[in-house]
Amino acid sequence: MKRSPALVGPLGAGMLAVALSLSACADSGPSRSDVVSAMTDEVVPARYADAADLARDVVPAVEVWCDGGGAEEALAAVDAARGAWIELRPFSFGPANDRRSMFIIDPRVRVEDVDALGDEGAAVDADSLRELAGADQRGWGAVEHLVAGEPTERRCAYATGAATLVADELTALADDWVEYGPSLGADDEAANVALRNIVSESLFAAQMVTDDPDPDLDGRRMNGIRLALLGAAAQEGITPLLSDDLVERLTAELDDGDAEAVQVTISTDIVGELGTTVNFSDADGDG
Repeated sequence: MKRSPALVGPLGAGMLAVALSLSACADSGPSRSDVVSAMTDEVVPARYADAADLARDVVPAVEVWCDGGGAEEALAAVDAARGAWIELRPFSFGPANDRRSMFIIDPRVRVEDVDALGDEGAAVDADSLRELAGADQRGWGAVEHLVAGEPTERRCAYATGAATLVADELTALADDWVEYGPSLGADDEAANVALRNIVSESLFAAQMVTDDPDPDLDGRRMNGIRLALLGAAAQEGITPLLSDDLVERLTAELDDGDAEAVQVTISTDIVGELGTTVNFSDADGDG
């Protein structure tokens, strides 16, 4: 069969050019590396720096308690710092995982062990707590328990050491993210790994809401997921990579605080649209 002259002449070439142009427009949009970089180059490192500043604020607040000024300021400072840390859960991979920071910053504590160390035993400065104390004797939970009691000389030193250790750890994480963050969007291969980690950690945060509910923490857990997946202000999270319908549904689920629905959406629809997988979690709660 003869080809139509219109398809092999200038008109045909023009039609082909238009078709290719439309195809390119349909495929246009930010790359995966662009989307990840928009979060991790500056936004997430700045959030880690803010969390480190809030952790540092706990130390002078503990000193107020040591001087007989009551525990209220210390407890409020811990609450503010913990909230910032919990909202970073979707980005608790990389340096935080390598350093095992969750076992230093806010692990579950055993008050009996905290009391025992608060009475006597090894040194309780920040370095000694890092090297010698168990995870169940460190972190903000230890600070909260200690300041709920009388400020003896040793308990004061212990609370100060525990608060200082957490502040040092978050400062180290903030420093690490200055270099680590931009590496996550270096290319699409790196971005795919980052997306898998962000999606996985967001899923684990939603699971904490259903498996270990806490009215003081659940709002921050859900907001951390929102910031990671939907973004805030000019930063769009991972929404440029998702369909409009999916973004609308996830937004509604987060607005409703429906952690179970969020888990299903992340583990099926988001994972499916991104073509990624979910990691296994080895973290101890929010710590």
